[in-house]
Amino acid sequence: MLRILIDCKAGQGDVIEAMFECHAQQGNLRYGVHRCDSALMTCLVFNLDKGEHIHFIDGSDGGFTAAAKNMKTK
Repeated sequence: MLRILIDCKAGQGDVIEAMFECHAQQGNLRYGVHRCDSALMTCLVFNLDKGEHIHFIDGSDGGFTAAAKNMKTK
């Protein structure tokens, strides 16, 4: 399973989504999409001096959860 957040213009998103749909129609792919105009970043810090931290990035207004719901309705 691949989960990805893509920052692109609306027209580029249309092209990507059309490609996803083409592959889905062929039975090669299941996908969900959620579009939003902003993202949220969370940083989990273990030890900043040693560079031990992880960034989590998700779309606002539901992000990956909304995309998963979109996939389940298809």
